[in-house]
Amino acid sequence: MVNEIERGHCGTMWKQEYKYLQYTYDPIDQYQLAKYVDEGYTNIKSFVCETYNDVNILPPWVVKTSGIFGLYSQQYEFLKVRPLDIAPPHNPSVRRYRDKYKVDRADVWHAVLMLEDWQPGQYIEVNGEPFVRWTQGDWFKWKNTTDSSFSYTNVGQTNWYMMHVTGKNTYTGQLNNLFAFNFPGRFDDPRACHPFIQNSLIPEVNFSQDPNFIWAVYMDNGYIKQLDDINFTEAQVEVVNQRGIHFYLFEVMCSYYEDQIPYDAGGTIHTQGFYSEFEHPHNKEKLRAEELDAILNFKNRNNINAQMIHVHTGEYNIQKHYPYYTDHLTLTYDDLYVKTQRPIVNLDGEVDLDKIKFTKHAVSLNWRYCKHRQLVANFLAGENVHLSWYFKNEFDMLKKELWFDLDSWKEKYPKLYNQLEVNNQNILQRSPFCVDKHTLDAKEIKHPHHVDFWPGVSQYKPGQTPSLYNSRAPELKPIYDDCFVDIVTETRFAQPTGNFSEKLLQPVQYMKPFILLAPPYTLECFKSFGYASFSDFWDESYDTEEDHGERLAKIFTVIRKILDTPMKQLEDMYKEMYPLLVHNRKRFNELTNYPNYTLTEDFE
Repeated sequence: MVNEIERGHCGTMWKQEYKYLQYTYDPIDQYQLAKYVDEGYTNIKSFVCETYNDVNILPPWVVKTSGIFGLYSQQYEFLKVRPLDIAPPHNPSVRRYRDKYKVDRADVWHAVLMLEDWQPGQYIEVNGEPFVRWTQGDWFKWKNTTDSSFSYTNVGQTNWYMMHVTGKNTYTGQLNNLFAFNFPGRFDDPRACHPFIQNSLIPEVNFSQDPNFIWAVYMDNGYIKQLDDINFTEAQVEVVNQRGIHFYLFEVMCSYYEDQIPYDAGGTIHTQGFYSEFEHPHNKEKLRAEELDAILNFKNRNNINAQMIHVHTGEYNIQKHYPYYTDHLTLTYDDLYVKTQRPIVNLDGEVDLDKIKFTKHAVSLNWRYCKHRQLVANFLAGENVHLSWYFKNEFDMLKKELWFDLDSWKEKYPKLYNQLEVNNQNILQRSPFCVDKHTLDAKEIKHPHHVDFWPGVSQYKPGQTPSLYNSRAPELKPIYDDCFVDIVTETRFAQPTGNFSEKLLQPVQYMKPFILLAPPYTLECFKSFGYASFSDFWDESYDTEEDHGERLAKIFTVIRKILDTPMKQLEDMYKEMYPLLVHNRKRFNELTNYPNYTLTEDFE
């Protein structure tokens, strides 16, 4: 099956220098020519256009397009399509690109950027789909597969110019490293040329690229091993003590208690595989984090003055909950992961309230295994919801090494306990529950924590998640249109510090209310960005409940009430809360809305 075509638009950053490049005409090889003739293409003036590629010097603005297409290691080629030039459907050659970047053919993507407005007689076709009437700055992108194709023809009266880009697909998981910028005596990591870093991280943190601003971003979980290899001279320490260093933790920290074994002491023992969750009440004096340990060791080894290291994290109210570090490090809630989220492509338009029709009460999308998601899946299995869950378990496995006493619910919350117990039979008999990513494999949970965390879905490798791709197209829109509320399960639950991610921002963009399973005060954190929640419609006091078992019971009570509400009543409720949904999406767009590129003084 031929892959879909992505398209978009960017602001123009070029004048007309592309017209004056030293284009060359390279005839096609005899094999391809014979193939075209056999296909019936005869009496054609030219089967190729004139080209100018990146073996030559490129215009300065070209490098600034690196973030437009979501590709990295990009290769550029300008095309000058003259009147009566024609290129029948073909798969653009990627031989030079693959030789240079040592990449599999299946990992290669193509894009074309239109440098001028469409003129009559100009025509392109991608994967059999025709395009005309484009405007300057429009672009088209497609994956290089065995059956993909690209063709163009110019039967107009003027030359036509476009830029062809070849690149590899990008996702955050490829950047699991520490990227240090402006560190004394050190060169920046060459991988920092990645478009995500150049066009999202750097503009967010150090837009002016001030060389005096010393900073680093850590894009992985756990102890920052790279810091153990950074040792400054006395002169470099003096520079650091004057300017300070800012560390940005892109992922949520891997916390543990001091009587657990951290990485730098010979390994790590966590209750959730690579991080820990805790029973209430939390012992703040014992609370540690592997990332902060690495930064503190780095500070002490290099004799950096106290409070000259600033750590920016995604943990809400971090200073309150990690007192062990506050005399040595300046800890700030400043979530770079949230700040660099981008809108779902082509998700526009208002909801037609007159056509609202729900068939499901809720949707709950779960991927990687963790305990609170296991509880939610067991609670929802068999209910009138869209549920994704790729695991199965005996009922007793819910209770083992849990951060609260589930058996206490037999007397305190018998209806909730009974629903977990009854619906567990649906888990055993019907898993996996699939929404948009399908598999026949349900992994059995035989250990309360250390299981194979990742679903066995063929198109995803362990460690990959659909959330990395969900922003590229509104593929989940039919699912969201079909239900009333999103039951969002964030990555963490039984921790003291609030945190949210793209999981919560997804229903915001699809204009859906949500019920949130996350650490306490995460809703408060979310609303600090200017968003609204739904306390006028159901009880959201769960957000301030610090006892994780009690918070879960409050959340399940809200969910049960919604599941018991007639669909017509939910449709009316949706219409009533609609202004809040409009506000939230507007606020999201305000916080993330900047064009791919805008003409600035640099391009005048």
